[in-house]
Amino acid sequence: MKGVVILDYIIRNKNSLYIKLNKNGAPVTCSESQKGLFEYSKANNICNSLPRTMKKMNFQVEAI
Repeated sequence: MKGVVILDYIIRNKNSLYIKLNKNGAPVTCSESQKGLFEYSKANNICNSLPRTMKKMNFQVEAI
């Protein structure tokens, strides 16, 4: 794929908490060293479907 750039995205908030998926596919908070890397569409879907307690933490999708 010549000339195609694929970016990885993370989900983080302003307090340096990150989101990763556990072995069951559920989102959990973690530190920077354990953060999950996602495609944009997957990161956006995860961010939009967080549980209410995590939505209050204002997570956002960011490109790396």
